Amino acid sequence: VHVYVPPKHSGVQGSSKRREPAPGFTRGLASMLRYQTEVLQRVQVVLDMDKKDPAKEETVKELRKDINNWVAAYRREDKVSGRPSFGVTYSILNALAGHFNSFGPTAPIPKKRLERINK
Repeated sequence: VHVYVPPKHSGVQGSSKRREPAPGFTRGLASMLRYQTEVLQRVQVVLDMDKKDPAKEETVKELRKDINNWVAAYRREDKVSGRPSFGVTYSILNALAGHFNSFGPTAPIPKKRLERINK
């Protein structure tokens, strides 16, 4: 499985040059669904971790990278971004990333947010 890691911003403002994905990466629906499944499995691992687990902070850090990569890879792809599965997953990942950005990796996830994520 190839995971798309977007190149670092070149610092050139207004550049219209489209960056190419990593070799072997495809942006099709099947690729998105595989990557989506991987990221959601990582989400479940984080949700199952005890907040006092010493590895939680690093695991959340890696999950945040995965979330950013998934969003960057697929949000502008018309083939997949209009699909309900993309929207639902995006909503889940956005809620989780926002929680970790605001409250840190070890803060408990509120019950309402957790219910929304687990739907």
